[in-house]
Amino acid sequence: MDRITELELQVTALGAVVQLLLGTHPEKSAITEILENVRDTTKSNFPTQAERDAIEAAFEPFILAGRGSQTSPAA
Repeated sequence: MDRITELELQVTALGAVVQLLLGTHPEKSAITEILENVRDTTKSNFPTQAERDAIEAAFEPFILAGRGSQTSPAA
């Protein structure tokens, strides 16, 4: 679990910068896509489900913030 803790600390440290970008950058969706790609690539480097779940949880607040309140295209 040490790798999970280290990863969580790294994601948290970058969180303030990500939140600033998501709040001010006009290309919020592009930043969110990059975050999703980084999350998925990172998850692929960790073998256990517990590690992948922790990575998912660490990235989730930033990805949700990037998506904001989106409406369904069918709506």
